[in-house]
Amino acid sequence: MSEITIGVLSLQGDFEPHINHFVKLQIPSLNIIQVRNVHDLGLCDGLVIPGGESTTIRRCCAYENDTLYNALLHFIHVLKKPIWGTCAGCILLSKNVENIKLYNNFGNKFSFGGLDITICRNFYGSQVKVLATFSHESYGPNIIAAVEQNNCLGTVFHPELLPHTAFQQYFYEKVKNYKYS
Repeated sequence: MSEITIGVLSLQGDFEPHINHFVKLQIPSLNIIQVRNVHDLGLCDGLVIPGGESTTIRRCCAYENDTLYNALLHFIHVLKKPIWGTCAGCILLSKNVENIKLYNNFGNKFSFGGLDITICRNFYGSQVKVLATFSHESYGPNIIAAVEQNNCLGTVFHPELLPHTAFQQYFYEKVKNYKYS
């Protein structure tokens, strides 16, 4: 079996714990790389967009005349390679983002799309509260914490901070199935 390369967008945010969790899988044919530019993205069979601050991550993709932004759109919508967004990454994969105009000037070009969902930025409050929030009972019984549509997976929490690697294993299998289908 040839090598499978999963990239972790490493511009800002919680990318190191993602890398460490994939390494814990101990799969010899799995190569994990940091993605910082279009060249790195081109090496990937799948990509993780980590948590962090969605506007900052989006701004980092806007340098060089939006070439990384456009390459990510191509990766998601044309190549349809597997992509997983956690927290801020899930926001960036969402088709519709509420509370967006309060925070940035990208308008309807803020997100990459891929998940046909509406998500609310900072629903739980500041980023610090998101990390500390585990029980969502006060927000109602219908909180969706993970979503999958076609090549996209989104989680509104941080599986890379959990003691197990179930989500990383699931995403690896998704990437492997894509590569060998």
